Amino acid sequence: AGEDPGRARLRAEEADREHCAAAGLATAVGVLHAVPNAVLVGIQRWRDASVVGLATGAAGTLATIAVLAAGGGITGMFVVEAVVSSANLLWTTWLMRRALAATVPTEPLEAEEWAGLRRRAAGFAALASYGVVLTLVLWRRSEFFFLERYSTETELALYSVVFAVTAALMRFPEALGAVALPAVATLSGAGEMDRIRAGFGRATRLMLILALPLTAGVLALGPLLLLLIYGEEFRGTGPVLLIMVAVFPLVPLLHLGGSVLSGLGLLRAQLLVETGAAALNVGLAFALVPRHGATGAAIANVAGQGTAAALIFLYALRIVGPLDLRIASLARTVLSSGAAGLAAWLIADGLGGVAGLLLGLAAGTLVFGVLSAALRIVPADDAAWLDGAAGSRLGGFVGWVCRRFA
Repeated sequence: AGEDPGRARLRAEEADREHCAAAGLATAVGVLHAVPNAVLVGIQRWRDASVVGLATGAAGTLATIAVLAAGGGITGMFVVEAVVSSANLLWTTWLMRRALAATVPTEPLEAEEWAGLRRRAAGFAALASYGVVLTLVLWRRSEFFFLERYSTETELALYSVVFAVTAALMRFPEALGAVALPAVATLSGAGEMDRIRAGFGRATRLMLILALPLTAGVLALGPLLLLLIYGEEFRGTGPVLLIMVAVFPLVPLLHLGGSVLSGLGLLRAQLLVETGAAALNVGLAFALVPRHGATGAAIANVAGQGTAAALIFLYALRIVGPLDLRIASLARTVLSSGAAGLAAWLIADGLGGVAGLLLGLAAGTLVFGVLSAALRIVPADDAAWLDGAAGSRLGGFVGWVCRRFA
């Protein structure tokens, strides 16, 4: 108050330059970190790649809180991000060099073979970069663009909250896709199409068994949870969340199908589908957002994602061959999930508040556990595979669940 306007403007511009410098440094280091991280993922050292992010992410969160508490502001946040990204880069580079040193050397390529490999890699990278742009349009930005220009700040706030929640839910299928891609590429190089088909089928079945009850739980309890967290002003997030979550069971199919196609080097058809889905998303957002706000944005987003998921998964099936999806098992999962979601919703809607949320969660979990065990929702061979891969985790609890639900 009382400060000269010219001096205030200069101070603001100086602060902006500091923000941009710190953010630029963090971004540059993050781009460099992508290289060793991609190598670790490509040679299937997922644990090494994940441990680095978990450790530095936890430390970075604590450091950010401390910097903000000390008055560091936005610039301080970006400085912490730059430091964390630098630690990621150094640590991941060391892990990459150690992993590459342990790999079995191969015969050197001839000059012509090496040139052909570089051309193929450059072409793949160009197509993949176009896919990044499509991702920004299809899932990350387009609805915000239309909401900011053709709707109100209230609608933008409602959609932002729901978008953040659904983006968090999408992280698990995205991680699965990142794991599946190098595995498919390795098996493709070995000519093991039968193993790709078997793994594709098993991953699809297990992901649907996980996605269906999670979807039911979010549909039943998500609106109440957002209301408790954000207050009455955000009651409008409920309908938007129901629309956005409805497509969630298709998301694993999108990432699995996309990983299979990418692992086989078939990016063109996948990107063509995503281009059409992006056009559908933008067109619906343009038509619906001005009149329906956040609800229209949610419909546009779901239509784009659903279309892309269905078409990419079907195209992957055409390439790989028919999958044994165990329809009866999936039907039993739908029944268990629906009953659990209904039980959770009845209690949460009847009681309301924190008590309704917690008791609804407990009731839904109990109903799902009892019905899933009674109906044996997990196919026996998938349960045996899970038991062998992770049955000893959590003191053997994972194996017990696999055997109980098989």
